[in-house]
Amino acid sequence: MAAVMRSRGRRLRGRLPRPLLRLDRTPERVQRQIAAVPTAGALCCVYRASNGDRAHALVEDALRAGLEPRLWALDTPVSALTRWTVGTGPGLRQELLNRLVPDASDGWVVFADDDIVIRDGSLALLLTIATRIGLDLAQPGHDARSRASTEFVRARPRVGVRRTGFVEIGPLLALDARARDALLPLDESLGMGWGQDYLWARVVDGDGLTAGIVDAVRIRHLPQESSTYDRAEATAHLDACLARAGYRSYTDPMVTYATWRARDLA
Repeated sequence: MAAVMRSRGRRLRGRLPRPLLRLDRTPERVQRQIAAVPTAGALCCVYRASNGDRAHALVEDALRAGLEPRLWALDTPVSALTRWTVGTGPGLRQELLNRLVPDASDGWVVFADDDIVIRDGSLALLLTIATRIGLDLAQPGHDARSRASTEFVRARPRVGVRRTGFVEIGPLLALDARARDALLPLDESLGMGWGQDYLWARVVDGDGLTAGIVDAVRIRHLPQESSTYDRAEATAHLDACLARAGYRSYTDPMVTYATWRARDLA
């Protein structure tokens, strides 16, 4: 495990030209070129009262995208979110998200954490671009200041979309009907979900699903105030999933197969 964790440490310390990313105008170009189209599906989000404002912003964005918000309050439900809050009480991410996924849906299922802000674009634009490219799993890129667990998922300057072998389980991920049928329910034995994305990467590799990162839509994963779960246990889940998937390092599935610039999306 020590060797694996050292590999992860190097991955976390990897650098990208972040000043270039801050100056990059790709999101603006893409938004001028593509009209975001509302779709069908559900937004599934577990939230804490302290992040109620951010969860509410996600709900408003989801409604504009044509998604049905389905929320779970870990503590006190926020009054502005009551109509969409379908459950309350403590629990771990995987179990609670499974409860939020609608029984039947032909549209997208979007998993979102409550500590993110969509800085460029919208959920509607994310799903519009994913549909246009043919992605079954799609996540936005992290902006230059986002708390990203790996530099692979940070947005690339002058890139609109990447088709990849890996997408993260969070903090924001969209699955179409094909991906939902192949990948859900989430493995509840993983608790907070660390490692689920490596198991998915192996399924994507073998089942013909298409995954990718929409770099033109960018989120900011905000600094973590305090850990509310056992990180040692979560790391053990991650290492176990790596072994189950047959990968030798954290970076094995982090492959880019195709890249689209802003002009390619017009």
